Amino acid sequence: MSFRILGMLLVAGLTAAPLSAQKAAPKKSRATRTPSPAPTPAATVTPVMTMSPSCTAQQYRQFDFWLGEWDLVGADGKKSAEDKVVQILGGCALQENANSADGLQRMSVSAYDPATRHWHQTLMDDGGAILHLEGDFADGKMILVGQRPSQK
Repeated sequence: MSFRILGMLLVAGLTAAPLSAQKAAPKKSRATRTPSPAPTPAATVTPVMTMSPSCTAQQYRQFDFWLGEWDLVGADGKKSAEDKVVQILGGCALQENANSADGLQRMSVSAYDPATRHWHQTLMDDGGAILHLEGDFADGKMILVGQRPSQK
């Protein structure tokens, strides 16, 4: 099974590579021994995410304002973390990855659930904390709430 997936990824990578990266190297003339210049690296292809037909309703786009790279700033005005939020699963969910100034790492996954008509977020960090949040987008604001027992 893993061989089949690896093969599919390899084929997908080759078909997505720029045409110049797929061309065979020109044949060298036997008459001359002039060294050829170092090859230029192939351009990196950035995959274009295809939206899942299941997640095209406007509710799935309510959290798109959060997409991008952010510097999180505390009440004191000091940068507390760097945050990156991307779409995953064909636009059906958002993944957040954050690194705090004190070295703590966290990630979250957020998704709209059409069955409950609420947004759900699960946040985890490298300290072992897990937080489940639920909420809605209303009046131009995303409000998610949850409870977590005290760790004392």
